[in-house]
Amino acid sequence: MLSGADLLADGLLHLKLQDGRLHLDPAVLNLPGGRMRLAGSYDVKGTEVECAVGAQIERFDCGIIARRLGRADDVDGLFSLNLDLEGKAPALATIMRKANGKLNLAVWPVDLSLGVFNLWSVNLVLSVLPLIDPGGNAWVNCVVGRFDLRDGILTDDRFLIDTTRVRVSGSGQADLGSEELAFVFPPARRGPGPVPAADAAARQRHADRPALRYHPA
Repeated sequence: MLSGADLLADGLLHLKLQDGRLHLDPAVLNLPGGRMRLAGSYDVKGTEVECAVGAQIERFDCGIIARRLGRADDVDGLFSLNLDLEGKAPALATIMRKANGKLNLAVWPVDLSLGVFNLWSVNLVLSVLPLIDPGGNAWVNCVVGRFDLRDGILTDDRFLIDTTRVRVSGSGQADLGSEELAFVFPPARRGPGPVPAADAAARQRHADRPALRYHPA
């Protein structure tokens, strides 16, 4: 894909239909910010569909794409993603309710604003930051998460938010079927200074409307 003399993207797509099962292996997309590799399969068995998805993204520079889209004021930084999911359901739209797999992600943000991404995981982190580090003027160094998914229940293996003043290890789970989640973020101050006296807790009945509060330490 070209814009004048500039190369915006190129890639490779390999699709195969074998014994009624559609395979995507691989799809490789090269963008100015980096490379994305995708794989997956889709099949219909009786009244249910089976689907598997894999994605690998390594230190993708989302700021380059944001500038191309005129969103440089909203988002900048790097992210990595390793995703493996599989599931079976009556319809593709409900397959995450009983899905299995793993999700590993790391984000090194330069600037992220609430609402830029329509993802509960990103918006949850952005919503909880003022609670775990309420002093202002803090810089987010990175956000790292390793999650396991079993029967639609996402649990953390490791969930870390690191700012210039506070490092937080979150714990909890999310039910992708009911869209309910509960996470607790007990902060620990970096370097000298008092440790914050409260935990930040996040509970949601719906994935796009977090209810955030403090629990006294």
